Amino acid sequence: MGAFDATITVNSHLAISNKSSLALVERTQPVTVTWTGGAPGNYVLIGGYAPNANLNGEYNPKAYFACAEDGGKGTFTILSYILSSMNADRTGAQCTLPTRL
Repeated sequence: MGAFDATITVNSHLAISNKSSLALVERTQPVTVTWTGGAPGNYVLIGGYAPNANLNGEYNPKAYFACAEDGGKGTFTILSYILSSMNADRTGAQCTLPTRL
């Protein structure tokens, strides 16, 4: 193969704008993830998990979810029916949700 030239465009890195508000969320309420650095037409993968829990003598394994959104939108709302399937903390109302882009 001979020499060739190629051009590649690298968009800015994605950064979650509201990360601090995602650490502990109410399972009964939708939560919105916002980010900067996305480009229209490129997808962002939004994933989260709740760690395993042992509440009231019941063991609940880790729970995961993944969603995809157009990176140019800069926002995505995780609906409450998704969050309600995540493991709750000791109060039963909240879950820890380390979300990644």
